[in-house]
Amino acid sequence: MKKFSPKDELKSQKGQVLIESVVAMSLIVIGLLGILTLLSNSIAFNRNVANKLTATYLAAEGIEVMKSIADENYTQKKPWGAVLSNGNYEATYNSSNSSLINVTSFSSNPLIFHSGTGIYDYISGSGSVSTIFKRTIKIVNSTDNKEITINSIVQWADKNEAKEVNLEDHFFNWR
Repeated sequence: MKKFSPKDELKSQKGQVLIESVVAMSLIVIGLLGILTLLSNSIAFNRNVANKLTATYLAAEGIEVMKSIADENYTQKKPWGAVLSNGNYEATYNSSNSSLINVTSFSSNPLIFHSGTGIYDYISGSGSVSTIFKRTIKIVNSTDNKEITINSIVQWADKNEAKEVNLEDHFFNWR
């Protein structure tokens, strides 16, 4: 029977440290990959939510522009529904000059953001950048001329996937 000495025991454990090191490094790499994947997905979700929020506000602004036109028609004693005829439109509103409302036929132009003023419109200029958002305002008058349906639709593409926010409002001739 052969006796084992402490020297022999060290010889039998020589490769064990290398295996333990490889296993530990593998666990660290797997953990870091999980964290990086989580961060990447979080950034993508954050961008998606920011785009959806911006699109919702732009759609709401489209309805407010049409409401301003309807109110202006009333104050100027114009007939109900004047200027708000059936069709698809692009519209912008300048809050610094409430009389400046621009309504044109829909042409699929992207909205332009002006970083100095924070305003979205269709006019390019210094400090402006074209955005991914396209706004369509669809107007449908009822046959009895007592209701106008307004759909404000904002579309954009995110990772080659079409996204859309569609807000609808109804204006009634109650006056």
